Amino acid sequence: MKRSKTIRGYFEKHPELTDRIDRLTGTISSLGTHAGGVIISDERHPITKFCALQRPADDDRIATLWDKKEIEKVGFVKYDILGLKSCAQVHKALEMINEDPYTDPDEEDEVFQDVVLSCKNKNIFQFETSLGGRAFNDLMPMSINELANASGIIRVVGSAEGRAVYERYKEVISRKQQGDENYWKEQLRDEIVSDRIYKIACDVLKDSYGVLIYQEQLAELISRISDGELSFGQGDIFRRLLDDHGKAYGVIEDYKGSSQGLKTWHKEFLKILKKYVLPYLDEDLQLPDVKAFLEFKTKDGELITPKSGIISWIISSAAYLFNKLHAIGYSINTYNMMWLKHFYPLEFWTASLQLEAGNLDKVRNYITAIKVETPEVKVLAPNINCSNFNFKMDKKTNEIQYGLKSIMSLGKSAKLIVKERKNGKYKSVKDFLNRVKVNRKVIWNLIVVKAFSDFGSQKKVWKEFYNAGIFLEDLPTSKEEFAIVEAKLLGVNISFTHPIMEKAAAYLPISDLDEGMNEIVAVKIMKEKVKQTKNGKNYKLYRAECLNTGIQFNIFDWQNREDIKDYMTLRIRKQNGFIQMCGPSRRTGITPYQKRLARKVLYG
Repeated sequence: MKRSKTIRGYFEKHPELTDRIDRLTGTISSLGTHAGGVIISDERHPITKFCALQRPADDDRIATLWDKKEIEKVGFVKYDILGLKSCAQVHKALEMINEDPYTDPDEEDEVFQDVVLSCKNKNIFQFETSLGGRAFNDLMPMSINELANASGIIRVVGSAEGRAVYERYKEVISRKQQGDENYWKEQLRDEIVSDRIYKIACDVLKDSYGVLIYQEQLAELISRISDGELSFGQGDIFRRLLDDHGKAYGVIEDYKGSSQGLKTWHKEFLKILKKYVLPYLDEDLQLPDVKAFLEFKTKDGELITPKSGIISWIISSAAYLFNKLHAIGYSINTYNMMWLKHFYPLEFWTASLQLEAGNLDKVRNYITAIKVETPEVKVLAPNINCSNFNFKMDKKTNEIQYGLKSIMSLGKSAKLIVKERKNGKYKSVKDFLNRVKVNRKVIWNLIVVKAFSDFGSQKKVWKEFYNAGIFLEDLPTSKEEFAIVEAKLLGVNISFTHPIMEKAAAYLPISDLDEGMNEIVAVKIMKEKVKQTKNGKNYKLYRAECLNTGIQFNIFDWQNREDIKDYMTLRIRKQNGFIQMCGPSRRTGITPYQKRLARKVLYG
């Protein structure tokens, strides 16, 4: 209530709730068990002697009754043992190319040049989102170390401090890639007065080009500026104290208009600085903005804070610092995926599809990415005589055959079809019916996705089932309807292309929609939700896929339009970072996007 006008106003409006908050504060709402948290002990230090245990569920697992920080106080260490599906994708693909799945490929420049510079970020661990694509374009990581830097930064762009670090790193990496290797050192020289501390900062921050990104960097920086009086471990304790301070007191921006709260924040912050930093900062302490901060000087009601230098980094660092060991480990896995996508795209995508075969959203994303990023790899429609239960590849033809398992509603029928085929391929509709017992829905789905193509056209096959006494739902009557149904059953279009998709290239890619723009895009509507504003007004939120790029995004519809279809062109605008739907478009003929492309070709 002291820190937030909104919360304070709420309790002024509802004072009867205040005593309930007093009773609730500090109570345990629930007990959670960390999915990958493991405590290791030995015979000399049995965990049963030092720590209370519990069974959080009705199974054989035993968990500590204490959390991470309480465990550390009695001398134990918690390890996070994480499982990543991307590791399984790499492992499986390496086995397919007869490489040792436990050996990491060497770093090669051509991998970065292909995947990063072409922005082939789909299904690349840590960079698969639109934000990851932006990082490829902005930061252009060209080594595992630079991948780690980029991954550490994009995790924190949600905060103002994180965005500032992103922009600073973007500037220095851009200058480095233009050949100005010493630009980041010149920037550091402008921030740090002391020659001694400047040299230490250059050495500690060299891997991230003068930008403080990692927890380990801060711990080492504190140890080095103290000339060894403080160890790396004590530097890490300093980092943790900063983290605890941030959790307890927030950030300076929380205290606008609250002088007393800001004084408390400042007082507790200085306690940490006085022990670990201030005795070692030399002449940098005499800088005007640093002195003003330490003496709690304000301007226009706000605390004066250094805009650069070590004190400035420390003030904001608790909000964004990432663990470097974690970042490097993750980025090795990222590079392994990039290496496979560059040298072995067929195996890369087959392994990925096999591991996500039960998730049609993932299947759709992967096959869409294949079409955009690696068009030399072809995905074939399912076929009862060729498809396996899961996806399979053909190295000779560079093709991936869609797996029967991933057709919607097939379930156990897919296994039955594949198992029986061991006795020979299916020769006709009659032969299929004599050998496999499946329901009408399964048969209809298989017809629509062309799985019976060996027996003729869809209409012919449907009629043969009808003549055999299997009365099925009517087939779609148009190419447009077939495309809509196929996309629902397979997650993606393989045999049919919706007319809207055929002319999608004439419309603006969603990735090019900038703030303030009002444009037409070609989309596929994935999901629809009816929601309400705080004032009780209904609106619709759509999840859409840009047919130009495969990028998925949210669209707000404040008009509650009733003319929304699965595939369509929509006029949208971007305002304050949100994409909103405009009224129905009446524009015909050439699109504004086509006009701009024409001007670019004519006039450059």
